[in-house]
Amino acid sequence: MSVLEESRLQYSAVEVRMTDGTGWGLFTSHAVRKGDMLLQELPLVVLDIKYDATPATQQKFQKTIQWASRWTAQGGPMNEYPKEFRKLMDDCVCECVQEIFNSQSGDVQRKWMALHDAKTPNDTVITASKLFYLNGLNSEKGRLLNGLECIILSTAPMSNGRWAARLTYDGKDLSVKKDSLKKKIPGNVASTNSFSVGGYDGVGQKLGLYEVLSRSNHSCEPGTSRSIDANGLAVLRAERAFSQGEQVYTRYIAGSLPYEARQSELRDKYGFDCGCQKCEAERRV
Repeated sequence: MSVLEESRLQYSAVEVRMTDGTGWGLFTSHAVRKGDMLLQELPLVVLDIKYDATPATQQKFQKTIQWASRWTAQGGPMNEYPKEFRKLMDDCVCECVQEIFNSQSGDVQRKWMALHDAKTPNDTVITASKLFYLNGLNSEKGRLLNGLECIILSTAPMSNGRWAARLTYDGKDLSVKKDSLKKKIPGNVASTNSFSVGGYDGVGQKLGLYEVLSRSNHSCEPGTSRSIDANGLAVLRAERAFSQGEQVYTRYIAGSLPYEARQSELRDKYGFDCGCQKCEAERRV
C-alpha cells in the first residue's frame, strides 16, 4: 500500500485489506516466524489530552479526573467506571480532541477521519445538503477518498442503487453506495482507534492514532504483542508463526478480564461482541 512510502511506517510485514465482516484489517504480506516484527510505526498524531486543550476544556477535564480519583480512592476499579462517568469523560475528550483535530493539516485530517467511528450513530435518513464522510471504499482509487467530507446532492437513489455525492474539497461529483457514507466525529474516531502512549499519569494521558496499527482488529488472544514507547513508536511482534495472508490481531482491552467483563467493555467502547476463539471457548463453558 502507498503508506509504505510514508516515513511514519518504518517497517511492515502486514497490509491493510477489507475483511469479510469486520471492516478493514491487517493481513500478513508474507510468512512470519514467532518473535518476528510485524509492524513498526510512528503515530499519525499524538493526542495530549491534558496539554493540547484550551483552558475551558482543561477545566472540564480536570473535574472528570477528580471524579475518577475519588472513585478509585473509594475502592472502585478503574475498568468499572459507571456508564454515566464514562459518557462524561468521552464528551470531554471529544472536545479536547476536536481542538487538536482542527489544528492538523488536511492530509492528517483525512487519514484520521478514514478510520472507523464506533460511537457516532449512523443517520438512517439520507437528506440533501447533509455532511458525511466517505468510508469503506475499497477500490484502489476509492481508498484515496476515504475520510473526505462530502455533501449529498440528491436524496433520490440512482438507477444503479447508488447515491450522488459531492466532495467539498474541490466540488467534484461522484457516485457512492449509501453504506459508504458515515457520520463521524473526530473525538469518537480517536476514541475508537487510539492506543495509550506512556500510560495514564493521574492527571491526563497521551493517545496515539495510527494509520496502519489502528486498522487492526481485536482478539482477546491475538497471538501478537504490542509495545509503544514514550514518543509513540509502536511495535507489533508475532507471538506465534503466521502464514502469508493470515489476519493479524491486537488486543484492545485486557485479555485477563473475565468473559462477561470483556464483552461488556468491548460492547460499551467499541460496539461489538467478541467472537474470538478464547471468547467462544469460554462462552460454551
